[in-house]
Amino acid sequence: MMKRIFNIILFILICSIKILGQDASAVSNYYKALNYYQNKNDKSALEQLESCNEDIKCIEFTGKIYFKNKDYVKAISIFKSLLEKEPAEASFYLSLIFADMGFADESILWLEKYFEYKNPRFYSRIISNKEFDNIAKTSEWREFWKTERYPKNYEQFEEAEYKVRSENYTDAINILNNIQGSSSDYYKNYLTALSYFNLGNYQEANKFVDISINEKQKFIDAYKLKYKISINNKDYNSAYNSVNTLLKIDEYDPVHLLEKAEVLNLSSKFEEAEKYINEYTGYFPDNENALLLKAHIFINNKKNFDALLVLNSLIDKNPSVTEYFLLRADINYNFKSWDIAKKDYSMALDINPDQPEAYFKLGMCYYNQGAMKKACYNWNKAAQMKHREATRMLYDYCGY
Repeated sequence: MMKRIFNIILFILICSIKILGQDASAVSNYYKALNYYQNKNDKSALEQLESCNEDIKCIEFTGKIYFKNKDYVKAISIFKSLLEKEPAEASFYLSLIFADMGFADESILWLEKYFEYKNPRFYSRIISNKEFDNIAKTSEWREFWKTERYPKNYEQFEEAEYKVRSENYTDAINILNNIQGSSSDYYKNYLTALSYFNLGNYQEANKFVDISINEKQKFIDAYKLKYKISINNKDYNSAYNSVNTLLKIDEYDPVHLLEKAEVLNLSSKFEEAEKYINEYTGYFPDNENALLLKAHIFINNKKNFDALLVLNSLIDKNPSVTEYFLLRADINYNFKSWDIAKKDYSMALDINPDQPEAYFKLGMCYYNQGAMKKACYNWNKAAQMKHREATRMLYDYCGY
């Protein structure tokens, strides 16, 4: 009997490991495909997605690529294959495809299907899809919208969302406060939290986003906002917990790897931060924001030579960003490589001359090389911008 139980447990464990392995492989292939797609290489993206072993998200992504490329036959076939497992999104995209083709009757048929499911997109979001412009003047489209499609309080939500998009956050809060007894309280509290966040009131934002999360446990947008609030509050434990949740419930968004690297870096856990930034840049090697974060992590972890390699790459990609030159200059300054540091401080100042610290350090480079006239010139520039150390050096060494 015990042997049989052991065999059953072993079988379940092997199956679980196999399933988890497939999921991890699918996510990895999805990320690789996403990188190809972002770099306008749809052919390689589609080839990569073929390796996903019938993963739903990969199939959906494949359909979107075919749709974007107006390969309607393949796109329709793919989204119809998803009707059983992802009926709402599949129906919506089928409606979009047929609208893009100018087939109003087929488009409305699938839009009708889409509205059978919970929480449809707001009207403003639906009509923001330009494909529907092709059928907007047809009788089918007009007849469809004659029927009431949304529940009570919808118009208030629509108006509040519009106010948030228009950056009228106080107006949005006032509208949301007047919504009573809604089945979408989780969304009401999320929009309230988002409005307070954008007004800089992080305490109220945090209160309302927690209420939203309690009302809807896997509400991705609420956890994303919770992460941002926690970062602004320097509550890195909370940010860490939020991003770990996002990596579980929204695993196909690679941005969460970047966010985890960010919060680990802010928490001074540089080795662990390096692990996640390396994973992200392994998939997206050309992402400048990620590479910049990688450089900061290396600098914080006292890996200055590694940071220099990353900064060299960034400057090759985009030589118009001041921060890249300043970071590289600071490393060479600390190495006492005065000539190299001078060149980078000068490049940074050519891009943006409003930088007192750069003038001060450029002056220090000249000072360390004994070129006092040039040192005093740059300290004077910095002092005019209220740089205290530069002002002191002027008085001590330049006779000001």
